[in-house]
Amino acid sequence: MPSSAPLQPSAPARRVFAWFLAALCAWALAQWLWVRPDSIGASWRECDTQAIARNFHRFGLDLLRPRIDWGGDGPGFVESELPLYTAGVALLLGRFGEAEWPGQLLSLLALCATASALALCTRRRFGNAPAALCGLALLGSQLGVSLSISVMPDASALLCFTLGWLAFLDYADSGRLRSLGLAGAATLLAAWIKAPALQLGVAQFLLLALAHRERLRQPATWLMWGAVLAGAALQLWQARQLYLETGLTFGVLSGGDTKFPHPEHLAMPGLYLDLLGMALRFGPGLVGLAAGAALLWTRRLGAAELALAASYGLGAVVSLRYSHSPDSGAHYHMFGALLGAWWVGKAASVATQRSPAWRGRGVFAGASLGLALMPYLGHALLERDWRREVTSAQTVELARLAAEHSRPGELLVVLSPKPREDPFWRRRNNFEEPTILYLADRRGWVLAADEPLGERLESCRQRGARLFVDGRPASLAPLPPVPGARLLFAGSQGSLWRL
Repeated sequence: MPSSAPLQPSAPARRVFAWFLAALCAWALAQWLWVRPDSIGASWRECDTQAIARNFHRFGLDLLRPRIDWGGDGPGFVESELPLYTAGVALLLGRFGEAEWPGQLLSLLALCATASALALCTRRRFGNAPAALCGLALLGSQLGVSLSISVMPDASALLCFTLGWLAFLDYADSGRLRSLGLAGAATLLAAWIKAPALQLGVAQFLLLALAHRERLRQPATWLMWGAVLAGAALQLWQARQLYLETGLTFGVLSGGDTKFPHPEHLAMPGLYLDLLGMALRFGPGLVGLAAGAALLWTRRLGAAELALAASYGLGAVVSLRYSHSPDSGAHYHMFGALLGAWWVGKAASVATQRSPAWRGRGVFAGASLGLALMPYLGHALLERDWRREVTSAQTVELARLAAEHSRPGELLVVLSPKPREDPFWRRRNNFEEPTILYLADRRGWVLAADEPLGERLESCRQRGARLFVDGRPASLAPLPPVPGARLLFAGSQGSLWRL
């Protein structure tokens, strides 16, 4: 196997870092001023995240008891991953008022920090210029563009994942226990924020098994992994207690909404073709996969590159139910975006080692433009188009009408477009549609599309529901969903009924 020993720097550090810093600032400004939307609109996951932050702000910051809006007439405590990101958003809401830009700012800062960590901490391994290209490649990826302006915790999880990987690499190379401790802390934080980040442990183990087997004989290594697993298990157990209390979950551990496929799904070639398409779009990307192919062709894939690739592939297959689809699984490929950036850095390092002419300032600037800026422009345009779609969705108008026809504090019932059960995957859906309740600033129930509507709606009415929101396009003379319901609005957006 090719050696994964650190390579010597290939360009003056100060000059390269200044170039990287200028590119980073330009990217951040473009993201904030050009790509970032004024509103999250009907973005499903962002509405849930912002609603939890808003409830922290209004009802008190309790990390162990996050609240959602679709908890009916109860407190809304929900089983979820540890809401560290939403707690940070809530603190900013307390300082600046209820707005959506604080969450976007935290995500932007997290991506900037992740790219900077790659550029600074891989210099001894790749060289100065290739390390900077590694950071820029992450910024130019589709998920680098998307996550950095999203009100979601994924950018924070990616930052912790990256720090955990870089610190563990230092431990593998040097044996420093301080680096092992930092790796353990960052890995646990990443797993608390997003449970799929536990795949980092797979990458760490494979790295040692392939290139540093002596570290596997050190008790400290196993103690760190044990502590991470124990900490993650403890958080999942605590979150499950909320589910047992309220019956509300994001499908982290309970409720049947699992990401795992059934065995027969693993034998369906079409799902893997979909997964490959997702990897090209949201994971390593075309540039990252080309860099990986070049490393494979030149036999320069080292232990670190193989370990990251194996853990990403395993994570994508384990979460196949979501990771194969752009509708629900793009964020499951964020660790693939890191892999693509890593491959770009390593391929650039190999190129500078083979051809010293590539170390020049002009060549570095041109390579940066080709590998980061050009993909970024395409990805940014795609993101802008998608944001325009979700901010102008009919759901946004329906939520505005729901707010107009209800009083603050009134309970709503919303009909979800999703059924409770997914017939293909034979799993429960996370059907609780949060967008109308969040945008209307109301609380209430969400009913699955395949539930017996009349029976469930009558039950909600008896518990205090006063408005029913049906997002299906209304006919010219829609029938009352329950006896006595009064039609308030009917149109292409849906219908509103006073209960």
